[in-house]
Amino acid sequence: MKADFLLVIVRNVKNKFYEKVRLDLVKEAGKCSVFKKVSRRFKFYSIKYLSKRMDLKLSNTD
Repeated sequence: MKADFLLVIVRNVKNKFYEKVRLDLVKEAGKCSVFKKVSRRFKFYSIKYLSKRMDLKLSNTD
C-alpha cells in the first residue's frame, strides 16, 4: 500500500491531537465551502516535515 495519507494537526485550546486523513478525501472535501472555512483552523504539514519532527516511520514502497 502506498502511504497516501496527510497528517492533519488540529490545535485545541488545551492540547494537540493528530488525525490521519485520506489524501483523496481531503481533495474532495476541499471542494466544499464548509471545509474551506473549517480548514483555516487546520495546519497542514508535509509528510517529510512530520517524519523529521516526529520520527514517523513512513513506507514509500508500494
